Amino acid sequence: MKISFVIAVYRNEGAISRTYEKIREVFANGLSEYEYEMVFVDDGSDDGSLQEILDLRASDDRVKALTFTRNFGQMAAMLAGLQQASGNATINISADLQDPAELVPQMVEKWRGGAELVVCYRTDRSDSFSAKLFSKLAYGALRMSIPQIPPGGFDFVLMDRVALDEFNSIDVRNRFFQGDLLWTGYRTHFIPYVRLKRTIGKSQYNIAKKLKNFLDAFLDASYL
Repeated sequence: MKISFVIAVYRNEGAISRTYEKIREVFANGLSEYEYEMVFVDDGSDDGSLQEILDLRASDDRVKALTFTRNFGQMAAMLAGLQQASGNATINISADLQDPAELVPQMVEKWRGGAELVVCYRTDRSDSFSAKLFSKLAYGALRMSIPQIPPGGFDFVLMDRVALDEFNSIDVRNRFFQGDLLWTGYRTHFIPYVRLKRTIGKSQYNIAKKLKNFLDAFLDASYL
């Protein structure tokens, strides 16, 4: 059995190697019976992120490296990585160490128990007041049409191969990751967690990008 990790990267120099090491530790300490791969997608970073990925690939053939010609956005990077994932299950995880890799064994356990989607959703986050407020308002509006979306949203998720293939078959330019996943209707298990504080670098997710993603989500998935 093989588990793929998709990791979208934008200006994450310094955090990439630590994310790689955390995933390796999880498999060495509790999931040694599984094979794994890490698909890093560099979204046009202008720092040392790509070189850091290439250095990891040179030392470990379980690392795949994709790179964009410019910054196309987190969603584009995630979609490209998901298309390249070859595992029986695929986990989307952030490159900034805010998603706790320690939850991966629990995610795999729920998957092996029959869940086709295992969603880790944010009950709280170590962000600024304005970021928390925007998130609360945005997800409040989206939940009017998609009530099964957790109030804090999610990106940290495990997808069974059949669910990922269905997700990848959706041919829409402006995608809403969370809505499209839940729309597929596969058996879903939810795990709450507190999103960790970013310790390396700073968030590149500015208000313009947040508004763009909210509009994509609202127009893609909301009947309202």
